[in-house]
Amino acid sequence: MVCFADTLEKSLERNQALPRRQSDRSLIGDLGDLHARVSRLGRKLDSLVARPGSKAASETFEVRLLSLSSDIDAVGRIARDLRGPLTRLIKHRCGTVGLAVEALIGAESLLRGRE
Repeated sequence: MVCFADTLEKSLERNQALPRRQSDRSLIGDLGDLHARVSRLGRKLDSLVARPGSKAASETFEVRLLSLSSDIDAVGRIARDLRGPLTRLIKHRCGTVGLAVEALIGAESLLRGRE
């Protein structure tokens, strides 16, 4: 997580996109945490569907289910924390048009998911 956060901070500096507000710099740590948790979520999803008796299913199904649920809740909290700083960064770098494009991309993703 720390390596990713350092790389992200350098990338933001290089692109002159480092948040102006000191409080918005929490974005860097939150994105680092999200990066680590997303890969963990993938492993936990694989573990959840693992066959009984396999190495991936060493814990009971209920334990694997609760563990997955806990990580999903944590990702949700991180996403909520990111929303404000990320929106301000997009507005600063891309203006209101960028915010509109972001909303359209989100809507498109939702629609494609329903196909």
